[in-house]
Amino acid sequence: MMSTAGVESVDATLQRITSAKGVQGVIILQATTGIVIRFGGVLFERRPASPEPLSDGGPSTEHEAEPERTLLERYATAATALVDATRESVQDIETGDDVRFMRIRTKRHELMITPDPSFVLVVITDPTLQEAQ
Repeated sequence: MMSTAGVESVDATLQRITSAKGVQGVIILQATTGIVIRFGGVLFERRPASPEPLSDGGPSTEHEAEPERTLLERYATAATALVDATRESVQDIETGDDVRFMRIRTKRHELMITPDPSFVLVVITDPTLQEAQ
C-alpha cells in the first residue's frame, strides 16, 4: 500500500500534468488489470446528467438498458488494449524487447501512453493547441 506522502506526490504530479497547456485528461491505470487508479482533466469532468423522460410519466416496467460506458472507461479500455497489442507485436519482432512509450494522434486528440510493469500513464492532449504554437 502507498504511504500518505506517496499518494500526495502522485496527486501533485497528476495535478501538474493536468494543468499543462493542451492537456485534456490524464489517466493512471493498474497495468495488469486496466483498472483506473487516478484520473483528472477537463475531458473527464462530471457533467450533470440529463433526466430521461418517461413515456407515461410513471416508472418503467421494462428492464433498463445497460448504461453507456463513460468516456473515462472507453479511454481506459482502449489504452489497455493498445498497450497489450503493441507489446505482443514488439515481442513478435524481438523477444525480450518491450514498449516504453506510445504516441497516437487522431483528428481530435493525441494520446501519449507510458506503460510500466505496475502502471500505465495516459495523457490526452488537444493537438490543435500544439499546432497553434
